[in-house]
Amino acid sequence: MLSFIAKFLGLLLVLSFIYNLPSVSAALIEPWNLILAQAAFGVMQLIDADVRLSGNVISTLAGANAVSVESDCNGVEATLLLLCAVVAFPASWKERLIGLAVGLFLVQGLNLVRIVSLFYLGQWNMAVFDWTHKYLWPIILIVVALLAFAWWIRSVVDATGGPPSNADATSDPGRPA
Repeated sequence: MLSFIAKFLGLLLVLSFIYNLPSVSAALIEPWNLILAQAAFGVMQLIDADVRLSGNVISTLAGANAVSVESDCNGVEATLLLLCAVVAFPASWKERLIGLAVGLFLVQGLNLVRIVSLFYLGQWNMAVFDWTHKYLWPIILIVVALLAFAWWIRSVVDATGGPPSNADATSDPGRPA
């Protein structure tokens, strides 16, 4: 357990540092923000012909409301938590990749719902938008990442017949320490 915690915290520290580097932001995070904005815009176009997209800003035709998909709005923090937890947990790389794929799909899919809902909440009530944006949605994304991790641990334990230990991870070439 201490090994997992140490690996998790170490990975989180290193990846958080890397995430905040300006060069990483320019090369990876800002393009990801644009992809998210485009995806949210695509979803919104299915139900609302009056939405417009300019870069990472989604607005209405009348200009009454807009949301900008920024670094704190892209679900990457919750994704980093999930990634660090899955990589730190003693499991095979195949199991880890499955856990990451499912977890990333859940977190980023929910983040699209978040962006769309915030856009329409902003049209309705800015006080509700602010509270939901600052408090509710960040908590929901982190809880979903934690639940995805818990589900993944359960599936790994069920598949192997018991919780992996560090001894199991080091003796099995498919289970790195």
